[in-house]
Amino acid sequence: MIQALAGALVSHVLGQFIIALAGPDHPLPDRQAHRAQLYRTLLTGRRVLVVLDGVEDEANALPLMPTGSGSAVILTSRRRLPVLAGARQVNLSMWNVDDGYALLASIVGPQRLAAERKDARRLVGLCDGLPLALKVVGTRLAARPHWPVARMVDRLLDDRDRLDELTYQDMTVREGLARAYEEVGPIAQGMLRSLATLPMDEFRSSDATHLFDMAVAEAEDILASLAEVNLIETVNNETTPGLFHMWKLVRLFVRERTAEEGFALGARMAEPRQCGTCALPHPVHAVVTKG
Repeated sequence: MIQALAGALVSHVLGQFIIALAGPDHPLPDRQAHRAQLYRTLLTGRRVLVVLDGVEDEANALPLMPTGSGSAVILTSRRRLPVLAGARQVNLSMWNVDDGYALLASIVGPQRLAAERKDARRLVGLCDGLPLALKVVGTRLAARPHWPVARMVDRLLDDRDRLDELTYQDMTVREGLARAYEEVGPIAQGMLRSLATLPMDEFRSSDATHLFDMAVAEAEDILASLAEVNLIETVNNETTPGLFHMWKLVRLFVRERTAEEGFALGARMAEPRQCGTCALPHPVHAVVTKG
């Protein structure tokens, strides 16, 4: 059984599962607790695989978890779900060029992409390997068979328009990034806005420490909260511990949000010195005000 959980009431999802298990004529209890009890009863003796897409809170998923040793559940989420005991965590990063190309080929058609292979691979890079972004551009190309792939590439080249172009019907990259952005607190949002102004995609926790003139532990906790909702990712490199990466699409979204909300980032700028992975001013006191 498959159900999208993002934005849906748990009681409603339980009702859909009960209908799937018992049929449309089976009476549905009004209270969520009673629906959960009926759901567990209907699962007795069954072997089921439940797929919950877009889980935003572990507490919402718990009433929907199948019981019994013969059943299993797959949960997908934009954020990590560390509270679920016994769960096997699989972190899916952005796709590489080959995997992204394969996804585009499955939507657009392999022959069409083969004729413009170089542009197709460039398109994957402009989408940061993000599956949703690739699905959007692939669907747009499929709906416009007269468009060469190069035309889609040209439309994504302008950073100011890229997030607008990564929208098709009810699929939008901007909305997914906005949900993740709203999940973190104002301090983490402020750090993200400042990090988005850095001239490189990778940075260390020490960069954030100097940028905000804060304790190492505090900066690490904030960066961890941003990584938890996949606005940044940890770079698994034993030789450079504490290294993080910010995707270009995230950077574009954050800069866009900063401009829209009228944030002014003020800083006392001294002579730059080497700090972490780039030359940063020291000290830098980032002051976030809403105009």
